[in-house]
Amino acid sequence: MLPDGNAALKRADSENYDLVICDMKMPGLDGQQFYKTLVKSGNLLSERFLFVTGDVVSLNTQDFMARHRMPHVAKPFRMKELKERVREFTERGISHNSAAIAARKNA
Repeated sequence: MLPDGNAALKRADSENYDLVICDMKMPGLDGQQFYKTLVKSGNLLSERFLFVTGDVVSLNTQDFMARHRMPHVAKPFRMKELKERVREFTERGISHNSAAIAARKNA
């Protein structure tokens, strides 16, 4: 767990991960900004995102999730639900997410 979105961005530039589980609300750099920065820089981690958020009622969050086709889990969630979403991600694999990232970049 990292202290804020800026620290996560620095780590994303220097290390490789299979999946990013990211909160929408973070100090310094929120989840949307973190994701958009990765997309702009061409970082492939932007293809491997799962958001967790308690902000699903916000129109801004709903619009972002729909426009970018972002998988997410609403808080509060059960660990079983999170594990299921992670399993779905790994079963779909990167090829499915690569098509989604192309659609996001064109949105």
